[in-house]
Amino acid sequence: MHVHLSPPPPLGVRGVAPQGQHRVGEPTWVDDFGTGSAAAIAGGVTTIGNMTFPAAGESLRAALDRNLAAAGALAGVDYVLHPVLARADNEALAELPRLAAAGHLSLKLFMVAEEFDSQADAMIEVVRVAGQHGMLTLIHCEDGALVRFAGRSLLRAGRGGLTDWAASRPVGA
Repeated sequence: MHVHLSPPPPLGVRGVAPQGQHRVGEPTWVDDFGTGSAAAIAGGVTTIGNMTFPAAGESLRAALDRNLAAAGALAGVDYVLHPVLARADNEALAELPRLAAAGHLSLKLFMVAEEFDSQADAMIEVVRVAGQHGMLTLIHCEDGALVRFAGRSLLRAGRGGLTDWAASRPVGA
């Protein structure tokens, strides 16, 4: 129930590079709904749950619509989309009841994101409002400050390779 198969945001949103190119800081995934579905089928999985990331300035609904179009065209298995909330502002809070009414009953929060720490009180309110509307909140529980510290320490020591990934996520985080 946790995959990353979203297409990139549309051109003009957050300065996305042309197809096939990548900008530093932009999320890119190896698979799309077609190849991800094929992998799921090969493993006997019949339903996937995709993390749907809005681009800067894009509403949760718009991000879901973008992923619904991509999944509808390519997915070979059943799917659910988990909208990812990065900013707990009034606009996002107002969107939650409408998403729930439309059948989107999950929401994803990443505690590891720097924005989470600065909005902790508002994020708690998001969880409360989502729950009031029957939504399940999925929380990626990692302490962002500890992860950032570990990552910077590793990079200063010249350890930025894939084999250092586990060390960048200390158990205490």
